Amino acid sequence: MNIAGERVLLMAWRLSLVGRWRRVRHGARSPIGLIVSIVIATMAVLTACVAAARFASVRIAVEWIDGNAGLTGVSMALGTLTFIVRRRAQLRAESARSWLVATPIATGAFRTVAAIRIALAVTMQTTVLTVALLGLAAVNGMALAMLSRVAICLAIGSVAGASVGSLWPRPKPAMRSEASRFTRKPRAASTSPALDGLARWPVAEAVAWHRPENSRLLFLIAVFSVPAGASALLGAAILTAWTLVSYLIALARAVPAVAREAALWLRPTTLPFAAFAWALVRRALIHQVLGMVLLAAAGISLGGRVNFAIYLAGLWWVSFLMIAAIGIRQGHRLLPSSTRTLLSILLVLIVESWVRGCGLAVATLITLAHAYGSLRERR
Repeated sequence: MNIAGERVLLMAWRLSLVGRWRRVRHGARSPIGLIVSIVIATMAVLTACVAAARFASVRIAVEWIDGNAGLTGVSMALGTLTFIVRRRAQLRAESARSWLVATPIATGAFRTVAAIRIALAVTMQTTVLTVALLGLAAVNGMALAMLSRVAICLAIGSVAGASVGSLWPRPKPAMRSEASRFTRKPRAASTSPALDGLARWPVAEAVAWHRPENSRLLFLIAVFSVPAGASALLGAAILTAWTLVSYLIALARAVPAVAREAALWLRPTTLPFAAFAWALVRRALIHQVLGMVLLAAAGISLGGRVNFAIYLAGLWWVSFLMIAAIGIRQGHRLLPSSTRTLLSILLVLIVESWVRGCGLAVATLITLAHAYGSLRERR
């Protein structure tokens, strides 16, 4: 019965992957155009990666990894251990929500399929890291034999982390504090329809993510980042900068997360997409502008250059708009946006490190493309 149950679960997983691909394919204008776009995007990213791999900083990083193969293996083991523990929890929650729980499938079948999925993910991650490292060495004209021990350490670290992660005891379910306890209460109840609640949702989500049990590690890192012998003013500035930067990053992550959740119950309504998108991004954009102004002012007061502060602020604002545009469009279509967002950020960073200022243009083009595509889809 276990074998039959495992086959059913594997088939359900395969059908879910096929369903995601079909949603992406049907969202495109034509299958040929989608394939051409994927090929062009892949070639562009590979070209940009090859160009960035020739930088002196990348060569220094590869040489450091080659000289610290043992430390690289230990880092791989810790990363794999953390990934497996989190992935086990995610798959356990996914199995609990699955409709297949009501079928006569043994619990062992769910565990076996989860182990197969985790093993495939770990193998893919290890392979990608090894191939990327060897590719960086080849682009820089380094002998691949130099990195053979690094590849072996990566494989050993991956196996060790996977072994410990698979045997790691599952934590007991603990009572977590409700996220709403750490957000502001509404000032007054209103019976008239408005989008103020939708506009405050990303901000409340970012604030809820910073509740005490989640921000302890960030506070420790911020404390240890203060240099020895620093003045009280400098220490307070560094701690404030850590807190503010983490909030801005959390706010950028909250917009796509909220967009997907809000789209689940707002898509059937007659709310225009432009109003939906603007309500989600308007208050978060104001917070982003104010946060970057404060960070730029702090950097300038500590001796930073004004033009460099303006440049970093502009790059972050455009990047935030790009992340928001991708997340809102994909969330409204009930499609995942993490992969597309990560690829876009990687492309912007590579282009920006290649030619300063071009990353701003690339991020602006990506933002306009997603905004224009969303408006055309709603006509």
